[in-house]
Amino acid sequence: IYLTLYISIQEYFFFFKQKTAYEMLRSLVGSEMCIRDRYMGYAPVTDFWLSFLSLFLIITLRICIKKYFFKPVYGILADKFQDANRVKETQKMLKWIGDVVYYSLSTATGFFLMKNSDFMPYSLTGNGQCKNIFAEHPFGPDEPYLRTFITLQFGSHLYSFFDQVINKRKDFKFWEMLLHHILACQLIYFSYSFKYYKVAALVLLVHDPGDVILCITRFYNNIRNHNVLLLFAFLIMSVFVWTYTRVYVYIPVSYTHLTLPTIYSVQISVVAVSLKKK
Repeated sequence: IYLTLYISIQEYFFFFKQKTAYEMLRSLVGSEMCIRDRYMGYAPVTDFWLSFLSLFLIITLRICIKKYFFKPVYGILADKFQDANRVKETQKMLKWIGDVVYYSLSTATGFFLMKNSDFMPYSLTGNGQCKNIFAEHPFGPDEPYLRTFITLQFGSHLYSFFDQVINKRKDFKFWEMLLHHILACQLIYFSYSFKYYKVAALVLLVHDPGDVILCITRFYNNIRNHNVLLLFAFLIMSVFVWTYTRVYVYIPVSYTHLTLPTIYSVQISVVAVSLKKK
């Protein structure tokens, strides 16, 4: 949470306190004055049409799962769940089924799109390095496949936000999870607006595999007559995948982000100097 708040505050003030190319170098004229500014700004809503499509598809998926799998899941639920509690746990398990489907698809899509990228680290079977996530930022070439991945993922986080507001207002952790979803949506939006496509895509990717195994483990734990050894194996696998992706892989990405102001100022200075020479 601390890191998320730090990045959010950093991006907020960086957006409103940034200097234009003209303020940095008053000799710039015409189109040269805009070379710095054209890369930054709030992303228009039209850029996120895939997010709303993703939101619609996720809602459709959830409805279909609830319609066709409620009775089978209700039947295999452990006997310790009875009456209203049994219905509540069935709904949770249906949610986990949807999560497994979505996170599996998003993980497979992410690996397919980014497997040959220069920022895909060896720890994720890539051939790049995390330090390249800010290479040439924000003046690098457009990367539509990353924008597509980010906007599709944004739809999932929008669903989580609306689901929290509409269906979970009485939950004990309502405000905690609401803050979590708000910050997640904010970070994705600002990352997209500031052209942090690489870091946003990589962070989104490393968060999904752990959720797949975690949801499978929770589901298996709630069914009747589950095998204790198999459940233990799922638990160990869940802890390993979660720790590997969100600690071993994610920490280098977070550390790189903290060095962003220095990297960014150097890039702006180099561009300004080169324009002055011309």
